[in-house]
Amino acid sequence: MKHLEAPAGYWRPPFNHTVYLETNTFLADINNEREQKNATYRRNMVQLNTLALSMATKDSVVIPQSSPLFSFFANNSDSDVVPWNETKGYEEDWVGLRTLHESGRLITAALPCTHMGLKEPACKPYSYDGFARPLLNNTLPRAVPQPQWQS
Repeated sequence: MKHLEAPAGYWRPPFNHTVYLETNTFLADINNEREQKNATYRRNMVQLNTLALSMATKDSVVIPQSSPLFSFFANNSDSDVVPWNETKGYEEDWVGLRTLHESGRLITAALPCTHMGLKEPACKPYSYDGFARPLLNNTLPRAVPQPQWQS
């Protein structure tokens, strides 16, 4: 874990969790990890029709690779990863992840690509054709029934 660098605020270190909560200017806030929760974050998330999360299984940049799925290192470990649906944030529904999951509006994918390879031709069948394109075609049911227009 030596020599790791990340854009400011995008790293959730597994050690010194209290310091992370006190000093992180982005991730701890947006993930609603602080003691004082921001109800607006959760309210906005649960209004989504669908939340699509993907991870790149050949990623050497994002560690652990499952971080984009809200699955992080366990506190005080740089090897044990807590599955997204076993985290305290999921169980207590800090950002609405559990609500989205239980209502069928959470989609996850593990794509056999590198971090920057999602747009490459070799990965496109997985990242675009297999994951993103069906969502763009609006094939998923809406969370809230839409009004029917009469002609």
